[in-house]
Amino acid sequence: MCLEKVDYIFENNRGWKIFEKTSNNRLKPFFMDHLDPYKIGEWHSDENIRASIIAMDLQEYPMGYHIFLNKEDAEVIFHLWQPDGSILREVEYDGIVALGSEEGKPIVVASKMRILPLDKKERR
Repeated sequence: MCLEKVDYIFENNRGWKIFEKTSNNRLKPFFMDHLDPYKIGEWHSDENIRASIIAMDLQEYPMGYHIFLNKEDAEVIFHLWQPDGSILREVEYDGIVALGSEEGKPIVVASKMRILPLDKKERR
């Protein structure tokens, strides 16, 4: 068995995600105000991974962390949406449950994610 066409090769499990910055500089999920801020450097699992949502093409897929595959695409969307008080950060992910696109940019939906620390201070 072999592929008819290669759409994407996953070179590593890293990508980019938009977060909302709280008043005390913590990071929360963008568009999900009701969730608690994430701890940087720690793995987070989507507790609702068994739940599903409907995409714009009406296909159902498992919920999870929506992560852009490369920084350039993430920056395009970040500037397109112009989210006030938000920030773009590199993340590591595991457990891909879906592969799709947003605004034409490829995105993975993963069941696990961690925000990569920027420096030693964030690693504490």
